[in-house]
Amino acid sequence: MKAKDFKQARKDLGLTQRKLAGELGLSKKNGDVYIRKVENNRCDPSGLLITGFSNYGLLKEIEVIILDDSITNAKKIELILGILLKLNK
Repeated sequence: MKAKDFKQARKDLGLTQRKLAGELGLSKKNGDVYIRKVENNRCDPSGLLITGFSNYGLLKEIEVIILDDSITNAKKIELILGILLKLNK
């Protein structure tokens, strides 16, 4: 994942650098500094960061599906299963 893609994905989720760091369980003291360095191409993201960030995005997709009352339960299950298959890759 390139720095600009990482930053755009974070913004698409509506997260600040500090909020993303907190959601991923990074240090409260300097987790946002690490995110900033990754976004500014001053350091490479760890594999764990990329995986955690990707999974966070997928879980947010699931949350949106669950909360959408216009989607039938059968369709919700189908959509969520599709997302869960992404997690196994």
